[in-house]
Amino acid sequence: MTVNRTIFFLAFSITSLFFQLFCQDTGLRKSIVDDRTGQTYNNFRSDSTQVLFYQVLVQNDFLYDAPKNNAEAVYTLDSDMFVQIVEDGGSFIRIKILDKFHGIIEGWVRSGTLRKIKYYGRPFGEKNEKPAGSDIDLKKNPHWIMSASAAVYADSSAAVPAGILTTGDLVFVTDLSAGDVCPVHYKGSEGTMNSGFVKKADLSEIALLGGEASTDIKALYDIFNPIILKYDLDRSGFISFKGISFKNKDVNEFTEDRLCKEQSEDTLKYRYSVSSNIHDIKKVTAVRNSEDNLQISMYRFLPDENILTSRDTIKCRVVETASVPRIARIIVEGIEESEIRNSITKIHITYIEKEKMHIVFQRETDTYIYRYRKDISSGLIFDTHTDIEKTVKRMVAFRKH
Repeated sequence: MTVNRTIFFLAFSITSLFFQLFCQDTGLRKSIVDDRTGQTYNNFRSDSTQVLFYQVLVQNDFLYDAPKNNAEAVYTLDSDMFVQIVEDGGSFIRIKILDKFHGIIEGWVRSGTLRKIKYYGRPFGEKNEKPAGSDIDLKKNPHWIMSASAAVYADSSAAVPAGILTTGDLVFVTDLSAGDVCPVHYKGSEGTMNSGFVKKADLSEIALLGGEASTDIKALYDIFNPIILKYDLDRSGFISFKGISFKNKDVNEFTEDRLCKEQSEDTLKYRYSVSSNIHDIKKVTAVRNSEDNLQISMYRFLPDENILTSRDTIKCRVVETASVPRIARIIVEGIEESEIRNSITKIHITYIEKEKMHIVFQRETDTYIYRYRKDISSGLIFDTHTDIEKTVKRMVAFRKH
C-alpha cells in the first residue's frame, strides 16, 4: 500500500510539473482586467494595434525623467500596475503609465523594476480623440448670458419657456441673423447639449462669470500675487506639469517645465520649455508686484477642493478668472471683419507650509476664438467661425531651489 501511494505521489508530481511546463511553453491564454486603467491585458496579441506591457515588480519604485543614475524621480510606482513599453534601452526602459489624476506620464525605469511576463493591450491615449461630451460641431458662435435671469424658449415664438439661464452661462448661437430671438445650443443639467431660443438682449459677446463674480482685481492681488496667477509659482523653484490640450478635434499631450529664480526683491526670471519642442526654451522676466490689471476682467472664488493623487491629498483654493477679451475689427468696403478671443481659467492653488509659498497645482483654460463678418449697412452677420481651445495641466514634480 505504501509503495502504491509513493508511486501515485510521484506520478501526480510528474504530471503537475509537466502541466506547469506545458503551460509555460504553450502560453495558455490569460486575460487580466486592470482596475486602475479599466483596460484588459492579454498574454497574447489579439490584433496588430496592441502594444507591449509589463507589470511593476517592486512597490514604491520610481519613474525617472531620464535614463541615468542621477535622474530626477517624477512618479512613484505601485506593484503589479501595468506600464506600456516605449523603448527598451538596456539597463533603463522607457515607459508610459496611466494615472487617473495625472493622466499619461512618460519616463524611465530600471530594467529590474519590471516583471518579464509579456502582456498586450490598447496603447494609452488611444481614446483621447476629443473632450468627453464635447459636441464640438455644435459649439460655434459663443455668447454669454448677461442678464441675471434669462428664459430659454422651446421655439422662436418665445411663448413657452423651456428653462432659465443665469449670468455667465455660455450659449452657442446657431443663427445671428434672426430677429429678436436667436436659436442656440447650451449645456443642460446632465451635461448634454440642448437646443432652444434666447432673446438677443440677454446675450453678450464678452465672457462673463456668474455667481458672486467680482471686478475688484486689486482685492484678488491682495490674496494672491499676480505672478502666481500668471506663471504658476512666485518664488524660486522648479515645477513640472503634465498636460493635455484640445484644439477643436485635435488632441496633444505635453510636458511643461518651469524654472524660476529670484533676481531681486521685485523681479523673477523664468525659463520654461514644452515637450513638443524641448529645445525651444523660452525666458521671461516678470515683476513680482506688478498689478497686471489688463489680464483679468473678473474673477470668483469657487469652493475649496481636496484633490486626491496616488500619493497625497492636495488642499487647494480654487479661483476662476475671465480674461479681458482681445478684440480686433477692421472695415473694408462696408464689411466689418471681427475676431474676439475670450478665455476662462480655473486655477487650483495650494500652499506649501514648509516652503512658505504658493504654487499652482492645476490649471484649466478654455479659450473661444470667435470670428465673423458683418454687413455694416444691413447689420447682417455671416461667415461665422469658432475655434475652441482647452488646456488642462497638473503638477507632477516640484522642488525648491
